[in-house]
Amino acid sequence: MPELSDQTTGAGKKSAGLSEWRPLTTTQLAIVSGVVVFLLLVFPRFAPVNVYAALLVTTLLFWATHVYSHGAFTNSFAGDLVHPITLASAGFGLWSLFACAWSADIFSGFIKVLLYSGLVLVFFSARLVINQLSRTQLQALGFGLIAGLLIGSIYLCIETLTSRGITRLLFEHFESLRPDDPKHIRIHHGHVTMVSDANINRVTAVFSMMLWPGLLVTAALLKGKLRVLVLAILTVAALIILVKSRHQTSQIAIFAGGLLFVLALVAPWTARQFAIGGWIIASALMLPLAITAYNSGLHQSDWLFRTAQQRVIIWGYTAQQAFQRPIIGVGTNATPSLDEQRKVKIKPDGHSTALETKAHPHNVYLQVWYELGAIGAFLFGLIGLAFIEATASLSWRASAIALAQFATIAAMIGSSYGLWQTWFQASIVFSLLALILASRLAADDAPMPA
Repeated sequence: MPELSDQTTGAGKKSAGLSEWRPLTTTQLAIVSGVVVFLLLVFPRFAPVNVYAALLVTTLLFWATHVYSHGAFTNSFAGDLVHPITLASAGFGLWSLFACAWSADIFSGFIKVLLYSGLVLVFFSARLVINQLSRTQLQALGFGLIAGLLIGSIYLCIETLTSRGITRLLFEHFESLRPDDPKHIRIHHGHVTMVSDANINRVTAVFSMMLWPGLLVTAALLKGKLRVLVLAILTVAALIILVKSRHQTSQIAIFAGGLLFVLALVAPWTARQFAIGGWIIASALMLPLAITAYNSGLHQSDWLFRTAQQRVIIWGYTAQQAFQRPIIGVGTNATPSLDEQRKVKIKPDGHSTALETKAHPHNVYLQVWYELGAIGAFLFGLIGLAFIEATASLSWRASAIALAQFATIAAMIGSSYGLWQTWFQASIVFSLLALILASRLAADDAPMPA
């Protein structure tokens, strides 16, 4: 993925680029931005895929009509091609493509790599477009982001505090919206009495990753009492997640991001070293960590909640399976097929779930090792290290926010969704695009202390 930057590109000096291309007014741009962010939050499983596809078409259209005719992006394009984040992202995608050859589901693996490649292209293209925008256009996008995030956070708070009250009300009056799977809804005497946490957990995860860019945009654009009000609403929403949410991974992610943010404000260099150390441990040592946790009986600890106990079992079993092909892995997106092939699954005494990998092990680091082996883990690790290094070029406040978002995402992928879930990948990409937008708006901040 392309580099983070506070600066406009050299090519922008030669050509006005998007500043001359105005298919939307700034008001319309703000509205579109707000709607996109709101959809990402309220319908996370579907909206990111649709929106990223639309964004891809838009950026490609801009390239076709402006790159060749105006010469825009020339210097930035060349620089991004050799940037470490771009090279690491491309390398990981290329290895994932190779690993389809020995996957138990070659076609599915290929489709997943194709979608991943599209997201990388979206990130690459959108960053170049963002760096061509005028200050007024950036502000319009920023105001839209704040509005969408505020509305989404209010929705999230109501749903969290009322046990999915809005969703139950909709399902109560619109039967066509009700899910078919009985595990996601319970109806008693014609009334909806329970809605599962599946969607609200996704909403919480997306909000957690969008929180930090939202805070930075708010601090960069708003002034006085309005800034205090918006920051207060976002902070209260984060606190409600920490206290009331049933998505423990988001709680851990926000807490981890907050800790690194505070550390980055007072000791930026130390914060980056913590981020580097934590990332190396997670991406390089996940197999022995998972096996050690299982062998130590952590899955039988009374103080650990049930889903966490189950994760320890799944992680321990998946790590043991990964050691059978530790260099190249079992193949891209092979986990669901291999899990289905295991007709007999053993559930030892004292275990809250069977010894299995599930469709994915709820741990991206572990899934990378299992499917793509040490080679894939190495390339995946390079992406994170390149990202951390890129934060050093940002302003002080933007760098602290970037490190906080990195910690949030790093924690989120450690115990939640799967590597190849496209909505999850798209949500991460959009949160990073929001960070790039925020860093542009905060480009006039003081430089980060040495």
